[in-house]
Amino acid sequence: MTEFPNVSGVEVSAIKNREFQQFETAKAKEILTALEKSNIPFFAKYSGSAMVLVFDKSYRQEVENIVKKSNSGDYEILFRELKMQKFPDNYLNLLPEIAEILHTTVGTLQARPQEIQIALCKTFVDFWLCDTATIQRELDKIITVNGRALQDIQEHEMKKFPLKNVDVQPKIDLYAEYRKRAKIAKRQIEEIERRKRL
Repeated sequence: MTEFPNVSGVEVSAIKNREFQQFETAKAKEILTALEKSNIPFFAKYSGSAMVLVFDKSYRQEVENIVKKSNSGDYEILFRELKMQKFPDNYLNLLPEIAEILHTTVGTLQARPQEIQIALCKTFVDFWLCDTATIQRELDKIITVNGRALQDIQEHEMKKFPLKNVDVQPKIDLYAEYRKRAKIAKRQIEEIERRKRL
């Protein structure tokens, strides 16, 4: 009987729709890291050579993909290839795979600043063991943050060089509106609390 000295994850009782799997692997820590990054609820007991995993059955396909990727050895090959090449070219060679995951073209990614391209590639490597949806989500965060920065630059340019003869609607200060509503809600709560005490 195999001893499992290490434990990780959430309480078993917190996992709905439980599924149980036991398998031999020397990559338990990598699997657990990928499960955590993918926000998959799990409980695991593991040793250096085997693992018992309890997880939500609705994530079965994601878990199987993570275990398969971890045990394939491809991650080590990817790291070895990255170390053999010169920075930043070693990361930029991953753009075709990233473009496929993001459902875009390599040219679209190459049109971005090199810092963004490298950030995409490093994130891809960091989350490579995770399920595809998690990788997409993390890559989208980088694209969205960069997109927001571009929008800010465009707004600054519009202020710097305003268009002539164009009717522009005044912008609503959403934060001021939020603060106003928060104050009203706070007063209402205080009034309710005061009435309860009477």
